[in-house]
This record gives sequence, structure tokens and C-alpha cells, in this order.
Amino acid sequence: YREYAKASLKPHFFPALTAKLLASLLFTIIYRYLYKGGDTFGYYNDARLLSTLFFNSPGTAIQLFFSPSEDFAAYFQDYSISWNENNFMVVRIAAIFNIFGANHYIPTSLLFSFFLFFGSWHLFIQFARFFPKLKKEMAWSFLFIPSVVFWGSGILKDPICIAALGWLFVSICQLLVFKNLKLRYILIIPTCFYLI
Repeated sequence: YREYAKASLKPHFFPALTAKLLASLLFTIIYRYLYKGGDTFGYYNDARLLSTLFFNSPGTAIQLFFSPSEDFAAYFQDYSISWNENNFMVVRIAAIFNIFGANHYIPTSLLFSFFLFFGSWHLFIQFARFFPKLKKEMAWSFLFIPSVVFWGSGILKDPICIAALGWLFVSICQLLVFKNLKLRYILIIPTCFYLI
């Protein structure tokens, strides 16, 4: 992926990704040992219920995945946080990553942060394209602001919204500014609106 980026943007890729993944680990440590819990673990616990069900009963898991949060709450009596659609959306996304995260919080959180990082990265690329003389400033603005990096990591709503806003802006620019009428940009826009 780094090789795909423009040469002038490559130096920002690994430092930004490293900052994001380190923030995910720091976020986990703070929530685990300082706060002694929090909604991130509630999202993960419900995601683990759903992803574990996928291995035991794939049909039921897929049905619950696309069902309203009330169906999830009725099926799992020991759910943590999935009492409304906003929370259940995070659980759905985290459940997908939990399948690849070997049913453990830290790998799932790192995968979550890794994939959602690309929304911010593409937003940075878009603004660097608009303001080529301000690449360094754009990198700091979009990739390295400490509070955004911290709260944009971990299993929460914030990383999903930040990534969706990034992809939404990029897709709108591709369609309206650059007249790049590819189907993927047309499909990304309603998906991002739905996620936000």
C-alpha cells in the first residue's frame, strides 16, 4: 500500500500508522487499568458473542448480524451494550474483526484501528492534493493530532465516524471535483452516510 502512495506522501504513511496502532494499545491500557472497564469492552464482549456464534451456528449469526438490535438482545441474555442500533453497529463491525483477531481484544482492536486508519489516510491524501505545498501541515492536521489519534483508536464509535467522514469526503471529491464517476465512489457515499 505504501508503494501505491505518491512518493511525496510515503514518508508520512508508516509514522501515521504506527501512531494509530500505538494509540490503540495505549487506549486499551488506559481503559483496562485506569478506568477498569468502559464501553469499548462492552462493544467487544457483544462482538465476541456474535463472532463466536458465527462458528457455532453461521446461519443464526448472519441472521442476527442483519437484524435489529432488539433481536440480538433477545437472543443473548448476557449482552453488554447492544440495546440500540448505534451501539449494535459498532458490535457488528467489531465482530467481523474479532473473527480475524482470534477472539482476543488486543488483536481485534489493532485490526479495527488498522483498517479504519485508511479513512484518515485518504482524507489526508485528498487535502494534500488540493494543497500540495502544505503536505507536512496536512499530515499533522489529519494524522497526528493526539486527541484525534487516541479517540480514533480502539473499539468505539469515533473511529468508525472518522473513517466514514474521510471516505465520504474523498468520494464526493472524486465524483464532483475530479469527475471520476467510478461505481465504488457512488456506493461508498450512501454506505458512509449509513455508518455515520
